[in-house]
Amino acid sequence: MKTASFSLSETWQLRLAPALLLPSVVSLFGALLAWAMAAADWRSTWPLTFITGLQATLLLSGAAFVAGQHDAMQDCWQRRVAPSSALRRVRRAFLALLAHLAARAVVGPLLMVAALAWLQPGWDLLLRAAAVLLVLASMLLVGALLGTRLQGRVSAWMAAGRRPLSVRAWLLKGGPRRWRRVWTEQEAYLTKRSGGLLIWLTLIPQTLIQAPRWRFHAWGKTLTSGWDIVWIGLWMLMLCLYINAATIGPPLHWRVRLAPGGLSASAWARRMVAGSMLSAMACVSAALALSMAVSDPDLRAVQLTAWAPVMADTLLAVTCALWLRGQRNDNARVLWAGVGLGLGTWLLLGGARAFGFTPQRGVALLAAELALALGFAVAAQRGWARQDLNRLVPRA
Repeated sequence: MKTASFSLSETWQLRLAPALLLPSVVSLFGALLAWAMAAADWRSTWPLTFITGLQATLLLSGAAFVAGQHDAMQDCWQRRVAPSSALRRVRRAFLALLAHLAARAVVGPLLMVAALAWLQPGWDLLLRAAAVLLVLASMLLVGALLGTRLQGRVSAWMAAGRRPLSVRAWLLKGGPRRWRRVWTEQEAYLTKRSGGLLIWLTLIPQTLIQAPRWRFHAWGKTLTSGWDIVWIGLWMLMLCLYINAATIGPPLHWRVRLAPGGLSASAWARRMVAGSMLSAMACVSAALALSMAVSDPDLRAVQLTAWAPVMADTLLAVTCALWLRGQRNDNARVLWAGVGLGLGTWLLLGGARAFGFTPQRGVALLAAELALALGFAVAAQRGWARQDLNRLVPRA
């Protein structure tokens, strides 16, 4: 019998090359920045904050991917009733890859800390280095926990604890109303789908890094400059692309649909659109709440006033994406929704400013966004009701 030419750990390293390469590139960029700061006597700390935040995001996603591969490989060996030595080998390879990932990620930020300490003799080198290491280590740990599907296991334990309570508990833990992610046609044909983690891998780091930025959406904020219009267009573009991960709907298995009281295509589309809107609002509200939790007390009041304008943006983004996906449910429509919404926002607000109107985060803009979102929601429901729902069922 021909043996495999790669060991288990080497095979993983080939699969995980992007997860290991990106932190290395960012560390190289951080090292170059550290040299430039030392050469130009540049004592600002924002490059260190930027590099650390970017590395934290890459560590979170990379650790989740590595842990997911470890979990899948461990399940494979357990189904084969493999000896315990094989499982220990999988665990050692998993820990070695996590250590390799962490080592690549910390080099750049630590070199920048050293450069700043050299430029500023009174700077607390050990304290800043410990803070950087704590941030990166926490993101590595959170990513590993997400990758091992800890959230699913905790949910199962909680559902088991509610089992004997009532019909309400039965509905909460998995009755006919439970929700599933609605995939695009390309995603539905994949046997391994990791898009469910996307909303968490982008939500947690960005809410920690960008917490002060919510003041840009505060109630009463006027968009007085061209840069404000550009940034609001970019915000709508990224929000539309990101919020697509919150698209959820009732299960589409044929037994559920054909059972007594099962959903018709139009009823499924209505619940999918309404559930996706509520899911998107809940995710963005969680991001805002997490940002408020890590912000200074004097900033929280301003962040709280941003909730209503941000919810209007969220509803407009999710309904626009659902409308275009209702015409044809593919990845290209998701991209076009983000680009179209961002460009349309930039043109409309820029045109209003060119005619002498100053756009403001107030009642008029809120009402206009909600009216557009309602129109997109009705059009999205009609579009999804005409689709072949069998093509939306994920392949086993």
